[in-house]
Amino acid sequence: MGDLNLNPTEKELFQHEVECYAGSYPIQAMTSIVGEDRPYFLTIDGTFKLLEYEQLDEARKSSKEARLFAIVAILFSSITGYIQIYLSICASK
Repeated sequence: MGDLNLNPTEKELFQHEVECYAGSYPIQAMTSIVGEDRPYFLTIDGTFKLLEYEQLDEARKSSKEARLFAIVAILFSSITGYIQIYLSICASK
């Protein structure tokens, strides 16, 4: 590959862009070394870590929701059981 006649700062930025782009996808804009807004990219490892974090966060939310539904179901069945016992006692008198 021939020389692109880049100064050291341009070479550093170019190398950074190539390293960030390889096998990645854009996430959002950030301020780069030169102060411009540019998209930045996650590496493959970073992408998998992000996915794992999102899955963990979703599992925690689902767990809290499931716990609430379980408590409501237990309370409902307990109240229903007490009502059945009460009605059975009242009917036997």
